[in-house]
This record gives sequence, structure tokens and C-alpha cells, in this order.
Amino acid sequence: MGTLKSWFLEDPLYVFVALAITELVIAAMWRERRTRRLAWMLIVPPILAGGVFFLSAGVVTDREQIREIAR
Repeated sequence: MGTLKSWFLEDPLYVFVALAITELVIAAMWRERRTRRLAWMLIVPPILAGGVFFLSAGVVTDREQIREIAR
């Protein structure tokens, strides 16, 4: 649980990198096949990235509060 909390709320860089790689794979598959389903799947990673961004910006964890107080 602590790892997921860290990845999604405190440092979502790993999630963004994974979503970018997923987007590139889907784009390569779409370029080969040009199907409507793959075209729609191209929308999913950016939507998820936006959700992770707003989640990480909206939730302040205890660790982030301590860092802010220490500054």
C-alpha cells in the first residue's frame, strides 16, 4: 500500500513514464492496423495521466506536509 501511495500521490513520475510508454505502444499498433478500436484506445493513457495528476495535486500526504513544514 505504501508503494502505491508513493507512486500515485507523492511522486507520480513512474506512472507518467509507464503511461507514456503505453501510449507509444498503442500508437505503433494503430499505425500498423488503423482500426477504430486502437484509435479510441489512444485516448485512454492521457485521460489516466490527467486523473493521476489531479489526484496527486489534490491530495496532500503526511510526508508532503512534513516537508512543507520543514521548509
